[in-house]
Amino acid sequence: MIFTNILKEEIKYRYYLSEQHEMTYSHAHSNFELYFCPDKRKQKSVINGNEYTYDFPCVIISNPYTIHSMSSAEEGIYNRIVVHFGEHTLSQFGDSISHRDFLTKASGYLFKLTEEQSRTLMSILANTAKKGTSVSQNERALILMLFINKLIELCDEESITAVGTSDMYIQEVLKYIIENISSDLNTSDIAAHFAVSRSKLDRDFIRVSGYPTHTFIESYRLNRAKELLTLSKKLSIGEISEMCGFKSNTYFYSFFRKHTGMTPLKYRKSVSEKK
Repeated sequence: MIFTNILKEEIKYRYYLSEQHEMTYSHAHSNFELYFCPDKRKQKSVINGNEYTYDFPCVIISNPYTIHSMSSAEEGIYNRIVVHFGEHTLSQFGDSISHRDFLTKASGYLFKLTEEQSRTLMSILANTAKKGTSVSQNERALILMLFINKLIELCDEESITAVGTSDMYIQEVLKYIIENISSDLNTSDIAAHFAVSRSKLDRDFIRVSGYPTHTFIESYRLNRAKELLTLSKKLSIGEISEMCGFKSNTYFYSFFRKHTGMTPLKYRKSVSEKK
């Protein structure tokens, strides 16, 4: 599983057109994700360890800290648009988005679309996604608001399914780890915080993410360190080590070299040289 930490919130549109039919990697991030497949085709999604299969055009909205993957289950050209946006963006809309609270009551929602509904929604989103960075954040926000409002207007209750809800507490575990990554985290303390046994936490975490809890913590610490080394040249190695929860600079150097084959300083230099 890959956890993507978005340091600066912005609305990101990505348009994909490819012959992909293998399962994409499971991932999680601190923003909402809107996945839109406008084609009628066999698809499979895994959200918080729960698998869903379907054969209709769809939209899936995943909440922050949801572990998810979406893919086509058949060969051929595979259209999809993915939009990332944050809680700050959603709150700015206020009552402009119909049933705003509805979007945050479950881990995610699957919207079943007819082909006609899909074409209507595609007409709102496609040009923005294809233009990419040439569209301002304000324009992206407005189009996102129009899209979500139209989506909710088109879909009745029978065509909307809450997904990934059976393990919402794992989302809270992920959030807790991310928000406390600078602390001395361990599986026993996290289990106690959520009033479950260590064995239950690990079983649930493995089922949802594919990894034991401690493996995710180590993986996130490493990815976070890489991110800070890449994006913030003003931070010292000691500061990054502390921010990522490593017990000492010596341990940080040893851990980083073990997993990357280079020291933090060498990694920072190699990234700078590639730019």
